[in-house]
Amino acid sequence: MPILSYEQYMPEELGKGKVASYHDHRADTEAAGAPIDWGVAVQRKADDPEHIVTYDGTGKFIGVAIANIYAETRLPDISQGVDGHYEQYDVVPVLRRNCFR
Repeated sequence: MPILSYEQYMPEELGKGKVASYHDHRADTEAAGAPIDWGVAVQRKADDPEHIVTYDGTGKFIGVAIANIYAETRLPDISQGVDGHYEQYDVVPVLRRNCFR
C-alpha cells in the first residue's frame, strides 16, 4: 500500500535552510570559519581548510549549509523567530547529496 499522507510519517520540511524533500540525503558536519546563513552554498576557507565559509566563487563548492534547530536556544524569547545562521566555530551540517529515487 503506497504512502499517501507523508505528513503522518515525517515533519513538514519548509523553511530557510531545510531540506524540502522526504528523500534520503547525505549531510556531513564541518566547522564554521565565519558566520554562515542557513541554506547557502559553502566552501573551504582558503587560509584554513579545516573550516568552511560562505561560497564566494573563489573556492570549490562543497555543499549547502542546512538548518539545525539548536539555534532557537540562542534567543531570549522564541517568539522573536529564529534568525537562521551559524556562528563562527559552530558545527554545520552540510548537505552533500539529495538522493531522489
